Amino acid sequence: NTLLKICENTDVTLSCPSGTVIEMQTARFGRTQLDPTCGNNRDILQWLTNCPATTESSDKIRDICSGKSSCSFRVDTPTLGDPCPLFPKYFEIQYTCSSIQDVAPAVAVYLCEGTRVRATCPPGQKIIIGISQFGRWMSNPACGFDPNWLSTIGCVPSMDSFYRLSNFCNDKSSCIFDVNPAILGDPCVGYPKFIFLWYFCL
Repeated sequence: NTLLKICENTDVTLSCPSGTVIEMQTARFGRTQLDPTCGNNRDILQWLTNCPATTESSDKIRDICSGKSSCSFRVDTPTLGDPCPLFPKYFEIQYTCSSIQDVAPAVAVYLCEGTRVRATCPPGQKIIIGISQFGRWMSNPACGFDPNWLSTIGCVPSMDSFYRLSNFCNDKSSCIFDVNPAILGDPCVGYPKFIFLWYFCL
């Protein structure tokens, strides 16, 4: 995890190594501590510490940075809102770099449960999910298959995963999601599953 405290009116760039993307943990803009490095000097007017961040700042930074390999923004009130006007503020941000599997359009792939996936279309085009099947209907040793679980080969996916992923990704230029039951539904609880995915750009 990377934890940063950044003073107001500062330009910031966050970045992750190749093959990983930014995953936001916390993002707060305000003042909850006395900190002389961010304008909180002996001036009593700057001693305000009851200035908790609003959800506006975290939502904006998630929109700017989440799921990207790098992002840039300015720590200021036009970008993050102003929870306590006239008082100096700082921005606290914590993020991790998560591995991600890029999937190209018009290429059918099998992806194991627990994989983070990024689907992307060229500029001006949008994602259309063509196939999304989540379950286990054949032996796949790359996705936790155990001979004792032969019965789960009959874990045929329902249309639930298709509808869910379509609602989540369709008409976006880029879509990041986790292959897990919380996103795709669970046709066989307690058993390892995989997704068969195919999408195109239009």
